[in-house]
Amino acid sequence: MPSNSKQLLAELAVEIAKSLKNVLAHGDLSQYALPDYFEHSYSGDFTVGCDALWDLNCGVAGYGIKSPYNELSYEAFRDLQMSAPNKYIRPPYFRVDAPDVIRKKILEDLEGDPSRFMTNTLSAYVAIDGFGDKDQLSLGRDPFVPPARCRPMLRLLAEHGYVENIGEYYIWTNKIAPAMQLAYFWSDDGQSLGDVEDARLEDEARAAWETMPITLKESHFRNNGYDLAEITKVLMKFWKDGTWRDKSEEERDILSGHLNLARRLIKIAKAEKQQ
Repeated sequence: MPSNSKQLLAELAVEIAKSLKNVLAHGDLSQYALPDYFEHSYSGDFTVGCDALWDLNCGVAGYGIKSPYNELSYEAFRDLQMSAPNKYIRPPYFRVDAPDVIRKKILEDLEGDPSRFMTNTLSAYVAIDGFGDKDQLSLGRDPFVPPARCRPMLRLLAEHGYVENIGEYYIWTNKIAPAMQLAYFWSDDGQSLGDVEDARLEDEARAAWETMPITLKESHFRNNGYDLAEITKVLMKFWKDGTWRDKSEEERDILSGHLNLARRLIKIAKAEKQQ
């Protein structure tokens, strides 16, 4: 029997809480943090995750042991801000509720239509579970084989039409688009921004490779010992706006996207040698 929206919301919140604790609670804890609190330091997607739980009343925030203001719900924090608008910034410390507490609060205590929380919570989930270099959730439009830890959540999302399951593969549907757009993974027209950037980088790398002066190719790409740092420096010195030219001293200090471009050039060089 398919789950209802509250069940989906509860499980998303539980997964967000687990991820936050796994990533943030094992770092160097501040001496000012209360027990079970961690410092999120306004760290991008993790702050989004804290906010999603805070909004659902599944976590509390605080200013640490030297402050009387801890165990703050989101509403309590807003009241505090209203009392002194220029005094109270967002609390740096956060504590998430235990999974059973989160489920109870959402399944039994949450009032009104749970769909009003769904986009923000979904966005926080995909942002956090898509973080990292290994074992992360795919956020593009192509079919993907998910890491084992994500499969129970994806099966639940499939019941609600956010993803389709095809054998061992999953593929995101258009229903997930508002959450992906909110997290800046998809464009307004539903394209994966990662795919768009990857295609742009590939086109730029091909153009750079095909127009590269022979002296640079001979000195940096004709042997198997590709030096990523040196190739990046070459790009910083001579590649700009789709052309090879000698850049000014000020322009040479700008790393920009040259590191990723250098990696792509090495990939092209290796592929040509294998032909």
